[in-house]
Amino acid sequence: MLGSLTAAAENHDPTGAFPDGGFPVLLGYSLSKTAVNALTVMYANELREEGILVNSVSPNWVPTDANDHSGILSREQGAVMPVRMATLPDGGPTGTFTCSDATGAGLTLPW
Repeated sequence: MLGSLTAAAENHDPTGAFPDGGFPVLLGYSLSKTAVNALTVMYANELREEGILVNSVSPNWVPTDANDHSGILSREQGAVMPVRMATLPDGGPTGTFTCSDATGAGLTLPW
């Protein structure tokens, strides 16, 4: 989510990890995530005709050493979308930015 230019411009986190108006300013981290998202779109466009799917996916805010084991989702909930996106069938979505959510349905994030 921190790589979404739309979310940053709107100062709104669509995942619910941060309150409205509280989009965090983490320059180095956010810039690196934005670069990964741009690379995702470029690879998706380059490999689309070959049937290779390229998507960005986030587990969302899950407990890790980096966040002192806090988070809004469990590690198991966070694993749902990365696994789903890694096992997409031929013809599945490409060039998307998706994250895990508490429902298991996932959330497509804006670029």
